[in-house]
Amino acid sequence: MINKLKPKSEFSRNVLTLMTGTAIAQAIPLIFSPLLTRLYTPDQFGTLAFFISSYALLAILFTAKYEQAIMIPKGSIIPKYIFQSILLISGIFIVLSYLTLFFVRDFYYIENIDTLILFLLPLAAFLFVLNQALIQMINRKRKFKITAQGKVVLWSVITFAQIVLAISNIQNYGLIAGQIIGLLSVVVFLILKSKIKIGTISFSKMKWSIRKYINFPKFVMPNAFMNTLSINLPNILLGTFFGWQYAGFYLLATRIVSTPVSLVTTSISQVFYQKASELYAHKQNLKSLIFKTYLNQLKIGIIPIIMVSLMAPIVFKILFGEEWYQAGIYTRYLSPWLFMVFLNTPISSIVNITNRQKEYLIFEVLLLIARSTAFVVGKYYFDDALISIVLFAVVSFIFHIYLSYLFLYKLRRYYER
Repeated sequence: MINKLKPKSEFSRNVLTLMTGTAIAQAIPLIFSPLLTRLYTPDQFGTLAFFISSYALLAILFTAKYEQAIMIPKGSIIPKYIFQSILLISGIFIVLSYLTLFFVRDFYYIENIDTLILFLLPLAAFLFVLNQALIQMINRKRKFKITAQGKVVLWSVITFAQIVLAISNIQNYGLIAGQIIGLLSVVVFLILKSKIKIGTISFSKMKWSIRKYINFPKFVMPNAFMNTLSINLPNILLGTFFGWQYAGFYLLATRIVSTPVSLVTTSISQVFYQKASELYAHKQNLKSLIFKTYLNQLKIGIIPIIMVSLMAPIVFKILFGEEWYQAGIYTRYLSPWLFMVFLNTPISSIVNITNRQKEYLIFEVLLLIARSTAFVVGKYYFDDALISIVLFAVVSFIFHIYLSYLFLYKLRRYYER
């Protein structure tokens, strides 16, 4: 009976492995969120939102998005040189980052953001880069169980460290320090567990790899940077325009909804990317895989997203405390856009696989402009944080409707064989 319930296809088994690990990992911060929201203030969560957004943006520059090229080559040698290239590029950028921070420290100032936090950003970005590159190397070998275990290590350490630091009266830096400790722990775990060997260092091979996959820094990196910036605009602009507590509300709102969303999308995305890359390399048709994945997402997500939209405000008030009620209101208005993210994310790697990064870059440029305009209107015409969030959510929803059309139909001629 048990054997009958087990997934029969390799794709389904790999998805289940990652999904199980992701579920356990993301359940940990969810379970302890009611405690964390009582140990830390919305302002402190807002500072964490700024920190996470900033190092995520830095990490894109540190890798030039070459980590996404690791999955593409057929052999086992070239990915090692891509990995070496990532280490070289990120090493150069982390040195430049600290030199910049050191020599221009008298010229930058962000209200209510401690200088120490700014100096921790390059370190966090570098650890994040190593984490992402190692995951790609591990997934390439189909060792999805290690990736799943890494997720559990990451969020267990982050959550435990944040609680301990708060109890130890280190609230001002507790959330951020916990984040760094978690990133360091998962990097060490992945290195020890996967036993990945990057081979002999070869600058000529690194140079060849960098040139071979030049489309990643040319198109994927700007795409990723603008996408990350536009997604994280509320974390930065809410704090800058209205106060960091509003960024804290947004962080909690997106974290609570994005946790179950990413539970499914991250796992399926990683397996989809590996499977679709393999099919494309062998000149096979991807249409069935793409449409099946999209429709499955639709079936899984439609009912939960309706329930979240209806119940979020009262649930947030009960679980997280009176001062977090506003975060529940944010969640209600953000839910339709996050549902579209849920649908589109697993199949978004088709852009890289079919080498259509230019079309996606245009989309990201327009989306960033539209989202920025939404916040400018919300601030300077209404001077209201909630209206800014609503405008941001509406713009994002409309653009993701078009993104579904792009993936399912406009790019169809490139993946039908």
